[in-house]
Amino acid sequence: MATINDNLQTWSNYDWSQSGDEWSAGWGGTEYLWTCTILPRILPYLPLGRTLELAPGFGRWTQFLKDVAQELILVDLTERCIEACKARFASAKNIRYYTNDGKSLDMIEDNSLDFVFSWDSLVHVEIDVIEAYLKELAKKLKRDGVGFIHHSNLGRYCDQNGQVLVENVAWRAGTVTAERFEEICASVGLRCIRQELINWNGLLLNDCISVFTPQGSKYDQPNERWKNLFFGDESRRVSKIAEHYKGVENQQVVYQAGMGEWIGRVTLAAKGRPVYIWGTGKVGIAVYYLLQELGIKASGFIDSDTRKAGQEMMNLTVAAPDEAIGGVKDIFVLIGSIAYQEEIGNRLIEMGLRSIYDFDTIPYINKP
Repeated sequence: MATINDNLQTWSNYDWSQSGDEWSAGWGGTEYLWTCTILPRILPYLPLGRTLELAPGFGRWTQFLKDVAQELILVDLTERCIEACKARFASAKNIRYYTNDGKSLDMIEDNSLDFVFSWDSLVHVEIDVIEAYLKELAKKLKRDGVGFIHHSNLGRYCDQNGQVLVENVAWRAGTVTAERFEEICASVGLRCIRQELINWNGLLLNDCISVFTPQGSKYDQPNERWKNLFFGDESRRVSKIAEHYKGVENQQVVYQAGMGEWIGRVTLAAKGRPVYIWGTGKVGIAVYYLLQELGIKASGFIDSDTRKAGQEMMNLTVAAPDEAIGGVKDIFVLIGSIAYQEEIGNRLIEMGLRSIYDFDTIPYINKP
């Protein structure tokens, strides 16, 4: 779990030499991320009145928000971040700056906010912080105010003891889920009206964008939840646009590629056949969860280590390769490993399976 103090120490001592723009590399730059991904999602609420940006860091989004908001309030746990924003936006006359304790918004008047924004920051805070902020925002938002918060959904992939079962990409909070966010909104007088579950730097829906408003506002409606497994494709397409027109190559070491094509291919290949996952590590578990999102039931796991044969995993049995595949005429295997992807693929070919038709890999491209 990432505590408030963990976040304070991390961001107080972080190397901010790029002002956070390094986190926009997957889109080809901060301007592209803002214009092609964030702006279309907040467009229905523009122009903005009095706006709160929670956890602005060094102002990656402040630079755009200040031009679409009548008044902008920045609140960050880290004094270093607030001081950097003061220096960066010294010429802007519509910004107020505050540090806080990571939970309270006492510096903001009740019933005064038209819009609340946070992107790629509150993904690092646990459910206690989310709950504290939502309680505060229930008091601070105007009757028709709207909140737009990007937060973790990693708790979706935890066991009953709260243990994260998959790779924790980019330090996400393990206690937060889209469902829990919606429940807290309801308990404090807010309504979660839209949620977009997104796959951030990976296969799974480990993040969520939640839009909320006070109950009874003009925006109040039943929640619409969208499982957007194509979010990785969105950043990839934008990155290619930036690469082509800006002339700057995407320097991401690993990025998600072709998820839409992959889903179609795997769904067709798996139809009416036993589906096995080769790999029992965190990547294999991620593949298991991804199949669940697609409505595909896995038949079991395969592991090269025959000592694991017969063990239970995710309520499925682990089998040795020959046990699962030998003699089976019609089977589909997904390789749930990155490190041994080529080795497993060659083994499957030796066992008579055809690439793409009888087995497939996970949708990543490794760039040198």
